[in-house]
Amino acid sequence: MLEASTRPTTELALASAFTPRAHALSFGYAAPIFSAMTDRQSTILDARAMDRTLRRMADEIVELNNGTDDLIIVGIQRRGVQLAARIVSSIHERERADVPSGALD
Repeated sequence: MLEASTRPTTELALASAFTPRAHALSFGYAAPIFSAMTDRQSTILDARAMDRTLRRMADEIVELNNGTDDLIIVGIQRRGVQLAARIVSSIHERERADVPSGALD
């Protein structure tokens, strides 16, 4: 049994031994420490890259479906509905076909 005077330091040592940073340091490299939320915003895709990506997605959908016959695009609520609408618009521009769309909540 641990004496009362050594218990806090032993518990602290055990707790810190199992943190990702302590684990990384034991292998000779420093792990970055990330906060859960940051105040900084970063751009993953700019508008041009987003349009290009959605066009590619639309082309892949049409190609894998062998055309637009029996094709329905459904978006899942929050942002998926807007993405589905943009994909349908892209398919319409390229294929001149009206593709039905829907939304799931």
